[in-house]
Amino acid sequence: YQDAYYEPIEIGEPTQSFNVIFDTGSSALLIPSTTCNSPEWGKISGIEASSDLIITGLRFTNQNFGIADKINFSEFISTPFDGLMGMGYGQKIITSLKEQGLIDSRQFAFKFGRDGESLSHLTIGSTDPPCTWR
Repeated sequence: YQDAYYEPIEIGEPTQSFNVIFDTGSSALLIPSTTCNSPEWGKISGIEASSDLIITGLRFTNQNFGIADKINFSEFISTPFDGLMGMGYGQKIITSLKEQGLIDSRQFAFKFGRDGESLSHLTIGSTDPPCTWR
């Protein structure tokens, strides 16, 4: 997808994979329910859940997230991602990783490929991996 960075995460037991966009404008983790389809614009509704979450091999427990039965953003139509992981103010996911001792710092950084370069990555927890997508 040309203007968004997304990668799979896994939730639950047994795990289910979701392609999430990393959203610096929110702090929530939001995935669609199996009944999610909605023609309206600008509304989100659903329930809150808690389960284990796996991000690039790091498993952390009891992560709260939203399961949406309505996601009404035009950006989700015809895209390769089906949810979002908030990286903005509050950083709930990153805070949980730090509290569970999986990362040392609440820092994260993006490197985007450009001009035909295919390598992009996200680093969470430091300026060097342990948690990097490529």
